[in-house]
Amino acid sequence: MYNSIKSQIENIFNSSKLSENDILLYLISKGFENKEQYIYSVYHEKLYQRAVSAIYQYLIDNVSVSENEIKDEYNKNKDKYYKPQSANIKLVLFSSSDDASLAYQKIIDGYYSFDDIYFNKLTTKEATIIKINLEDNTSNLIKTIKSSFPGAILKPMKYNNNYYALIKIDKKIPKQQMSVEEAKSKIIENIKDEKAKKLFDNLVASEFQKFKDNSEIIINSKFFKGDESNGN
Repeated sequence: MYNSIKSQIENIFNSSKLSENDILLYLISKGFENKEQYIYSVYHEKLYQRAVSAIYQYLIDNVSVSENEIKDEYNKNKDKYYKPQSANIKLVLFSSSDDASLAYQKIIDGYYSFDDIYFNKLTTKEATIIKINLEDNTSNLIKTIKSSFPGAILKPMKYNNNYYALIKIDKKIPKQQMSVEEAKSKIIENIKDEKAKKLFDNLVASEFQKFKDNSEIIINSKFFKGDESNGN
């Protein structure tokens, strides 16, 4: 792991085109005396993150969740467990903008329907139907779909870098409440996560207390809470 991190950092520095002196000045500005010290700092940070992740995953894997806890969580937080608003859309793919625009115009002019092209291109795998989540308000496509009616055919647009697509809104599905059974796996995940967080916090507090009890270092409680003798 150390060698991999060292190699990655060396590559980053090399690609920066900075001189060794500039790199050293940068590291000094960040509190490091040299490159090796910086690499060891990153290495130990990665080790710490890996250890924390392993402990946390162990806690999640070993906590249990009862049926009563599942029902209680569902009844208290029903609004968290729902199927988001979505839409089924049909896509017909073209290799060029001109081909997509020509097909769109012929549909608008009534020469043939969208489905004529769609079913024809299904045989060559240049057409498909997908279900998309409509809760991302940052996407212009999703904003357009949300404001359009089922059956609407959208103007040609760039799709996946290599294609242009005609899109037809096949069906819009409103937000729906999940049943407790539908939400069960998500509920268990949330409960386990919350339990693991509490266990982890307790573990850290316990280990720190052991450190204080067994250490010769004097820890001034003023740094951790108000100085009660001064009324703080």
